[in-house]
Amino acid sequence: MFKKNVYFILVLIVVFVLGVMAGKNWERFSVSGYKQNNKYTYSFEGEGRFVTDAFYLDDGLFFIKVANQTGPNDNLFMEVFYDANGNKVKDDDDQWWGQYINVGYEDAESYEGVIPVKAQKGNYFIFIDGGRWQITVNQPEITGKKAGRFESFAGQGQNVSRMFYLEKGKYTFGAEYKGDDNFIVYLVDDRGNYSSRLVNVIGDYSDKFSVDIVIPGNYLFYVDGMGIWKIYPVQK
Repeated sequence: MFKKNVYFILVLIVVFVLGVMAGKNWERFSVSGYKQNNKYTYSFEGEGRFVTDAFYLDDGLFFIKVANQTGPNDNLFMEVFYDANGNKVKDDDDQWWGQYINVGYEDAESYEGVIPVKAQKGNYFIFIDGGRWQITVNQPEITGKKAGRFESFAGQGQNVSRMFYLEKGKYTFGAEYKGDDNFIVYLVDDRGNYSSRLVNVIGDYSDKFSVDIVIPGNYLFYVDGMGIWKIYPVQK
């Protein structure tokens, strides 16, 4: 009996050690997900080209944050798929969900960005091809509470502002951009609905843009551009 117990313990130790070694292998990505306070959060990390395991989201807005560290001659490409047939297996029946990241060379070498996406209840996959990368998916709770006022929002690359509340009416904002590529600004509501492109230029930019709000609510700005930018309130 004693020998059998020792053998069983040794087997458990070997399984544990192999599990730890696999977890440290960058060619295997780790996945963790939980639901807490009506929020879904999932984490993935790895290297090279992968399709993540399926992860579940409710209807509404969610965010994908991506960090990538790679050589200057590599690219970073990421896209989202909806599990159309509900089998939790990535296959040809799955629907491309319309949001992606595609940057190359110097922009991909040390990339960090956030994109907002509108979810339909169900399972999703993320395909990514890059260097050494980390992905965080977060779906915040829609509380129904009014967010604060919009304040100046500045940064670099693809990113989103904090939520802010807009009453019904016309609003004017100023925007500045320093870069050689496309600079695009969207207004996104707390359910993930995008406006049309409020700004869409190539190269340096300094001007104003306006938006008409017919449904009061919480909104955010999504900036798509690899340069340095700033958005600030001008008037209502």
